[in-house]
Amino acid sequence: MNILAPWSNYFIAQAGAAGALTGLIFVALSLNFDQIISDEVWLGRAGTGLIMLAQPIAYALVCLWPARTASPVGWTTAGLAALAALIVSRIVLRHPSQEANGTRSEQASRLITTLSEPAATIVGAVLVAAGQAAGAVIQAAGALVGLAVGLATAWFLLVEVRRTRQAST
Repeated sequence: MNILAPWSNYFIAQAGAAGALTGLIFVALSLNFDQIISDEVWLGRAGTGLIMLAQPIAYALVCLWPARTASPVGWTTAGLAALAALIVSRIVLRHPSQEANGTRSEQASRLITTLSEPAATIVGAVLVAAGQAAGAVIQAAGALVGLAVGLATAWFLLVEVRRTRQAST
């Protein structure tokens, strides 16, 4: 039996919500395109935001596979989450703080924030692959973190980019 079957409605809602919020990132990019594209930090944050919102979509779609058991779904989701962790780590580490006085602790907190979602997903996915129903709860919690971080990123791309531009003029 696939232990994720009772979660199918949740994964459908997760994919829909994440898809809608991903659209918000594209709106923010289109409204502030020149400012974002000309600044490596904002560009990195935009990329991270897109990944944070795209992850729950990908995970939900994988979790909706009509698999007889949850094992292939769990391992596939864990692999996707590991790939996402590598990508967001590289983005955060390559794009230090926007502020001249930005510290390593600020960069570390950004790294922890962006890695919390794929880390939770990896743990949950491995548990799902092992047949533990609690893994689905951990995956769901990770997806909520991803949506929250992605939504915060969309806010920064919509509002803070403009504040930064106004402050510099």
